[in-house]
Amino acid sequence: MNFEKMSFVIRWFVLTWGCFVVSKNDAEKYFIPDSVLIFVAVVLMGTDIFLCTERIFILILFIFLMLFILLSVFFVSGGIGGGDIKLICLLTYGTGFFATVAGLFFACISALVFCFIKKELCGEKVKRVPFAPFVSASVLLCSLFIKEAA
Repeated sequence: MNFEKMSFVIRWFVLTWGCFVVSKNDAEKYFIPDSVLIFVAVVLMGTDIFLCTERIFILILFIFLMLFILLSVFFVSGGIGGGDIKLICLLTYGTGFFATVAGLFFACISALVFCFIKKELCGEKVKRVPFAPFVSASVLLCSLFIKEAA
């Protein structure tokens, strides 16, 4: 039995499921549950520890980066929320740095197009935009085309 292929399938299933749950919750309630993010992180770390990969050191680096970014959120009101930042850090760990950067670029463009369509075609003023659905979809799609993916 090839444990690396099985690990890849488990990682993608859990990452996709987590992104779906987080995106649905963010779109409905503007809230990202930490329990889902923690579950996905534990499964990703578990597969890495089981396979003894070096990605665990990358996770430690991103934990420190996430803490730094979360601290900056407390000093800047409005804008991106803490749940979005945790999701981005988790996706970076799960899919890779370049897939996440490319995905964030496309997520921003998608969110701007969404706001433009909602404002111009529907005539509604856009006050809040759930960013997690755009980030999840864009990063997962970009990771399919960028070979650095998990």
